[in-house]
Amino acid sequence: MPLFRHAWIAPAAVVLLGLSSRARAADPFTVIVVPDTQNYTDFDDINTEYNLGQMRWIRDNVTNLNIRFVMHLGDHQNPGNPYRARTDDIYEPDLSRPLGNVADKEAKWGRANDAIQVLDNNNIPYSAVPGNHDYLDHDTKSEPWLYLKTFGPQRYANEQNTWAPEQRTYGGASPVNPNNGYAGMNTYHRFDAGGYKFLNIALQFAPDTHDLAWAQTIINENPGLPTIITTHSYVNTKPAANDYQRPEIFDKLVKNNPQVVMTFNGHLTGANRVEGTNIAGRKVQQMLIDFQASQLDAQLGGDFYRGGGTLRQLLFDPDNDRVTIKDYSVVAKKFLPSNFTAPDNDGDIATYATPASIDLDLDGQFGLPNRAGIIKTISFRQGLNGYASTADTFLEQALPDDVNGNEATAWIDGDRNGGDAHGLIRFSNLFGGANIPNGAMIESAELVLHTSEATDSQSPNVISLYRMLNGFTENGTWNTKVNGISADGLEAILGANDGVTPSVRDGYVSFDVTESLAAWAAGAPNEGWALLAGGNNGWQWDTSEALDLLDRPMLNVTYRMVPEPASVGVLACAAMLMLRRRCRSHRP
Repeated sequence: MPLFRHAWIAPAAVVLLGLSSRARAADPFTVIVVPDTQNYTDFDDINTEYNLGQMRWIRDNVTNLNIRFVMHLGDHQNPGNPYRARTDDIYEPDLSRPLGNVADKEAKWGRANDAIQVLDNNNIPYSAVPGNHDYLDHDTKSEPWLYLKTFGPQRYANEQNTWAPEQRTYGGASPVNPNNGYAGMNTYHRFDAGGYKFLNIALQFAPDTHDLAWAQTIINENPGLPTIITTHSYVNTKPAANDYQRPEIFDKLVKNNPQVVMTFNGHLTGANRVEGTNIAGRKVQQMLIDFQASQLDAQLGGDFYRGGGTLRQLLFDPDNDRVTIKDYSVVAKKFLPSNFTAPDNDGDIATYATPASIDLDLDGQFGLPNRAGIIKTISFRQGLNGYASTADTFLEQALPDDVNGNEATAWIDGDRNGGDAHGLIRFSNLFGGANIPNGAMIESAELVLHTSEATDSQSPNVISLYRMLNGFTENGTWNTKVNGISADGLEAILGANDGVTPSVRDGYVSFDVTESLAAWAAGAPNEGWALLAGGNNGWQWDTSEALDLLDRPMLNVTYRMVPEPASVGVLACAAMLMLRRRCRSHRP
């Protein structure tokens, strides 16, 4: 909400939301994870019993297990494309360039489609990712035209949700990736369960920096939601030289976002769990699951094909802060043990290490179910109500040793004196005491900056804001930050929190920084924000050193808190009185 120059902000406005004696109660629910199904599609009868068998089992147990979402981990089929892609339309096949046995490959894609169609026909929400076999072939990550035609974003166009028929869980897909020219390879989904809204980000095989940056923007647009990331290849087998086959997913995305609670991947034969620690000091449960490349006959008690159609059940019990994990063969009708070793089809020994359960304190990390609590607002501005913890500066490439922390205005530019200019700002001491209470859940937050009155302070270019991962001081320079600021997932998050066009001189612009405040409230270090230019026409903005109080940066935060039980009635009365509603007297 943009602020006018002389706007007045009411301190600590209070609204009471949905509190009751059963506010914490949340129904248990289930999420299903489907590992690689590629080998089941090789044969029609096997596909019917194992692949379709898995989906029909999900269909038949939706109600009794309260199955809220299904996540497929890729490798839907084995051999890859039946044709090369056309050069004039990369989303269509070039029928003049067949690859191998076309009829056989088309049949296998058809079987993969038939299995997922069971979910579509029964309004069961799901997500899918491409595995390495779902491109040109298993070792060539290119030309995913048939994956997109079969399982791309258009698949969700008519989605209905068995729990809320008019509510789609599909949120959107990634744009064209400059590295391969394809759009739609990654998708995101939101589903309701246990009084919470969950976010699932489904990433293609071996996501590159563009994919990870897109994923970061989706998190930025969905702050404070418990988030599950699925991809095909990520966590390594056990034991291995390192925990991650693709460590960049953790280093540049998972670690930087406290709202990510779990990840799942397939690809490598076995099962493994890596308990990572994010920048907030919270545990992230990251799990490899791939049963169907192995012979598990000894564990399943019979002669079964490649894993016996085993699915992973995640049984969430929010009131007890637990997720029970069970691996179930829909063909053998039997649960696998939590830890064992078994030979795969090449005779190699695969390790299966599955936790019986994991801790997940949803209400402790994300608040009460159904967003119950008391809503308050608070504003921070240098010199307002004694607040004195704003730091801001700008760094100039052309003057790499200049210190600008005491300037009353700052520049953000792509061509300042022939080089870049990057802005930095931080509001410290936001939590605790009379400020945002520790344990509060962030509802919304905006950073409001004022464009200088000087001529040509405005800009027609987008200015992008990124949460910083490394600190800065007002005495810092371009050189001390080593060539300014990089939004690389290491110095600042990969995807912009927000972007605005400050096209009006002597006016206010507002950046949505809800994700940042939510991350800091969850325990991530508050390192402030970087402001980067989207063009050569720069922007001059007023810093916390500006003489006019109303020109200085302002941070407005709305948060949700859970009151002590004895104070619920008193707070309810206060909230209602503020809203000019009648309220009965309360006796504690």
